[in-house]
Amino acid sequence: MISFYKIFYVSFIEFLVLFYFLYRYFMGSDPGVSPQPGQKPDERQAFHMMLDHFSPDNPQKYIVTADRGYESYDLLFHCELKNLNYVFRVKAPSSSKSLLSYYATELPDDLEEFDVTMKRYFTDKATNVMKAQSDVYRYINPSKNTPHFYELLDRDKRHLYFMQFRVVKIETAENTYEYLITNLPHSFTMEDIKECYHWRWGIEISFRYLKHANGLLYFHSKKTEFLKQEIYANLTLYNFGIFIANEAAEENKKKERKNDNKYLYEIDISSALKTARKFFIRRDSDKPIDIIKLMLKYVHAVKEKFRQFDRPLRGISAIHFGYR
Repeated sequence: MISFYKIFYVSFIEFLVLFYFLYRYFMGSDPGVSPQPGQKPDERQAFHMMLDHFSPDNPQKYIVTADRGYESYDLLFHCELKNLNYVFRVKAPSSSKSLLSYYATELPDDLEEFDVTMKRYFTDKATNVMKAQSDVYRYINPSKNTPHFYELLDRDKRHLYFMQFRVVKIETAENTYEYLITNLPHSFTMEDIKECYHWRWGIEISFRYLKHANGLLYFHSKKTEFLKQEIYANLTLYNFGIFIANEAAEENKKKERKNDNKYLYEIDISSALKTARKFFIRRDSDKPIDIIKLMLKYVHAVKEKFRQFDRPLRGISAIHFGYR
């Protein structure tokens, strides 16, 4: 399972990353630079650029996820074009900016949870017959920014493209609901789709490790190219540490522990990343170092319930080196 997500926005640079959930590493990144100070980059365009670069041998093995800010018909068409599975969080049908607002009358929104399959022929022709059958046809206005829709039409040599997707409403907490759009088959139950949505949070946890444990919380540069250099260096060092931590995690599973232990124990990722950084700096040492054995020293209990609290948001400026 993979995810695209905004990583940070600093000095008019925005980085989007391609993150692999199962092994917790970053597969790729794309920097976008604002044309003018204070103007945000086009996140969706960067998303599409990364989808263009992502060409696995078997795309059906992957599930792409993204948050509400990325919902668009063109994103769905792009995933169809790349033959990728997806689970996208979208706005509620009551929102005029939601993809689901068009289908609001067909959704049983009075239910706490539902799983409805929507089927439409998407077309670039607005004939009277098609207008009269809005439950069968969905007109895509040529003035809208949907280039991948026309790629699908050109590929099939038709003015119609049939697409179906599931609209899933799930309860994430008491009186709190989320809406998801997915093209996963019905062999994936609602519980499976909930789990996919829950896995998306793994990228937030990895950002925390990237910033706090790996040292990307503060920057030391102000120029754009130097900022990119710092970001890429940290992403590389993070992946180096997480690959070794994954190996240490496999060794940790082989350990025999008491059956009456209250919790399961796993590798502490923060300590593992710091160990990997020290190992990388001292890699020329004549003394052999068993880095996996060092990582196995630092484990923590896995608890199902997590603390929830508001995150303080504040601006961060460059932290200068002492000798400058």
